[in-house]
Amino acid sequence: MKKVIVTMIACLLLILSGCNDNLVRPEDYGFEVSGSERYALTMSKVPGLPIEASCQLFNEELELEVHYFCTEGTFLTWEGGLVENLEDSTYSDFINHTLYWSPLEDKQDGVNDNGPIEVHIDVLDKRNGMLVESSMHLIYFEEGYYSFDFLPE
Repeated sequence: MKKVIVTMIACLLLILSGCNDNLVRPEDYGFEVSGSERYALTMSKVPGLPIEASCQLFNEELELEVHYFCTEGTFLTWEGGLVENLEDSTYSDFINHTLYWSPLEDKQDGVNDNGPIEVHIDVLDKRNGMLVESSMHLIYFEEGYYSFDFLPE
């Protein structure tokens, strides 16, 4: 009986130690989001409100990706003078990158300027699809400018 209990405990510890290897810990990665304070459609230097992601991977065994979703507007990439429309939802590998949020959509009327627009940013583990980190930010329209508000964590 003693052998059975010891074997069961050993198996349980083995299973639990294997599960812990799949968990992503805060010390395994670094992720920060920043953005421009203001953007207006009349600004010709950029195609939208910049959202910059700074990604660092300290555990090389991990495979992470970043998912973006906005309730209104669209995300854009801008490389070599070419702008690509990514719609209202997109993802990126876990590398430093800049996306642009634009109020212009395929709809003629654009976005609703009456209330804040939500931007959800999630970091996921590509190995198992588990959510690692999630944040929500707001975009406000005031006095002709869109501004990105970083909510406290």
